[in-house]
Amino acid sequence: MTGLQSNYPIVFDSTTMPSPSEWNEKSAVVENVNITEAGTDQVEVVRNDKLSISVKYKIAESNAGGDWAKTLKAFSKQTSIQVKRYDILAQAYETRSMRMRDFTANLVHKSDYLTAVNGVWEISFTLLEF
Repeated sequence: MTGLQSNYPIVFDSTTMPSPSEWNEKSAVVENVNITEAGTDQVEVVRNDKLSISVKYKIAESNAGGDWAKTLKAFSKQTSIQVKRYDILAQAYETRSMRMRDFTANLVHKSDYLTAVNGVWEISFTLLEF
């Protein structure tokens, strides 16, 4: 039996990503609200389901280099990325054009003493749909 990550791994551009520690999706409604003379709201929905995703990874960075922390940092410098992920409504893959913001990389306490890796990093960022 295979799980969601096996059937629908997360893909940034053409890079298949490892499973994150946390993946929290939030869908927003973009709307213009005006108040009429009678005091009621007049709402114009501009867009439904504008996606933002809060992501966290815990990564051991290899001494050999070229690991996921470096890859994620490189994505954070791009203007936009294509994020392919499982959509619960479609029950299939969906690709959205997004930007990565609020990238943080925190070295886990005392992991700098490990000799097999160049530290363990807690990396977090937000993906915002255009």
